Amino acid sequence: GRFYQRADGRWVMEDVRAAVSEGRLKYHRFQYQLTDIRARLQQRPLAETGGAVVIDVPEAVGMAGDRPWSARGVWKDPGPAVESHFKMDIADFPLDGRFRDALEPPARRVVDSLNLSGTGTAELWFDRPPGRGQKTHLRLKADVSNASLTFSQFPFEINELSGHVEFDSQQHQHWKFSRLQGRHGSSEITGAGQFIGLPKPGVLNLTIRAERLAMDSDLYNAMADSQQSLWQLLDPTGYCDVTTYVHWTAAPGQRAVVRFPAESPVRIYDAVIRPRPFPYEMDVAEALVSFNPNDPRHSGVQYCDIHSFRASHKGAPIEATGWATSHVDGQWRVHLNHLTATRLPPDDELRAALPDSWREILTRLKHRGHVSVSDSELDFRGVREDSARVTAAWNMNLYLHRCALDAGLDLENVTGAVTARGTWDGVHLDNDGEIQLQSTRVLNMPLREIRGPYSMDDARLVLGAREVLESGERARVDRTERVQAKIYGGTALFDAVVDSRPGEGYVLFAELENAQLEAFARQNMSNAEKLQGNVSAWLALHGEGESPRDLRGRGQMEISPAALYELPVMLEMLNALTTFNPGNRTAFD
Repeated sequence: GRFYQRADGRWVMEDVRAAVSEGRLKYHRFQYQLTDIRARLQQRPLAETGGAVVIDVPEAVGMAGDRPWSARGVWKDPGPAVESHFKMDIADFPLDGRFRDALEPPARRVVDSLNLSGTGTAELWFDRPPGRGQKTHLRLKADVSNASLTFSQFPFEINELSGHVEFDSQQHQHWKFSRLQGRHGSSEITGAGQFIGLPKPGVLNLTIRAERLAMDSDLYNAMADSQQSLWQLLDPTGYCDVTTYVHWTAAPGQRAVVRFPAESPVRIYDAVIRPRPFPYEMDVAEALVSFNPNDPRHSGVQYCDIHSFRASHKGAPIEATGWATSHVDGQWRVHLNHLTATRLPPDDELRAALPDSWREILTRLKHRGHVSVSDSELDFRGVREDSARVTAAWNMNLYLHRCALDAGLDLENVTGAVTARGTWDGVHLDNDGEIQLQSTRVLNMPLREIRGPYSMDDARLVLGAREVLESGERARVDRTERVQAKIYGGTALFDAVVDSRPGEGYVLFAELENAQLEAFARQNMSNAEKLQGNVSAWLALHGEGESPRDLRGRGQMEISPAALYELPVMLEMLNALTTFNPGNRTAFD
């Protein structure tokens, strides 16, 4: 080419051609050393450019590490106000330590935090607008393959990773990650995200979705301490589908915020849990939960929503909703709403899951029949590392089906509803409720429509009104405060205290009003047609232990009007009334 000076004193070059070989280059915005550069430069005719100096680089090739690259571009008016546009292509470029070191500090912090490795096939554009002091803008589009990623703030390793990456320095130093696909074990992982570098220090937002992810130590170790404490409460194994939102301000020492959002809750399935506050093993068909550590409605606590819970124990279905919280001081709480369970067996596993005092009381419920729960509430509180006893509160609606209960006297075929409201403070039990049974049998006699209050504490079960037993002033006690039942066409009223402490026992007072003698005779005697009359009676019993010899009592019976037609028949009736077995009382030893 040639250079000449125009009349205005400006130097102009024309028809310049050049070749570069064995060149080296390092761009200040991405300081990766390029070597073995070979390029051709050719100036466009001035007549075509209106007098502007435009130099084309139709082809440039070289090496970035051990990977070849190619580029092409143009310079316009070289000098302090130069305008330039270049495009570069490189295949299978390693995303290694040299790549990370070449990045500017904000982008390097993000890539370092992601622990990203693999290879990328990329297109890069370098554009500088005309004018003094202008910056060169970098744009990048890359397809990543054979990669792995482990975000330091949520250290869950993703392998066999592929995806698309874009960067635009002009748009707030914007990195965009899309179409991310990978694996963790047998689970499929997808994701997307972005890093906005300006204003500094920049913000990373990342979404990760996993299907059929094993609930194992890898997932547990990736969680924050507060999330781990809630995990420990449930002790789960099984699988889950997870959507995770990660938000991180890329400043030194800044912790990422990891959310499992309510709009895409974690789905747990094919799982088994054994909750620490209630160690009752359950097979989970499906549970939906979410976790937002920055929920403004729950400032100062880590809050987990239990949107739904469907499980079973030995085939008995269990459902609930609820929530759980974890505090920075180690306190935790689990609350279940709308708790429903059908046909639970009253077995040793249920007893073992209950607090000690509850367990003592539940020994009275024998291994027969089933217990159901409807629309109930349970609340547990405790401290991590078990530095304080677990406490509980409840409001339960129970239904017993053909159960057996020892309440001083043996109750068989117990069927009907019982409510329970109470607390357990880690030491003492306090519970009361209402009995609304359909039927039962006691002393081999059928009772129906059993209604009345009861209460329990650490050692005592009280049926009806304790005042009747302590003062004998039953006339001053409202009948609704006593346990009532229908029997043989009449009404029975019961009051009892059963004390399971050593040296204590049970006390029972019962009254019978207007029972039909012929109804009793039809069930218990061979000559029922020879007995008629209405029976009123009272019976006071007290005892300790399981032996009938320890049973003491007295009573009175009145038949009016009485129709006892034959002496042998009357003797048979008295025999039927006095030969009952008071039952097994092991629970009161």
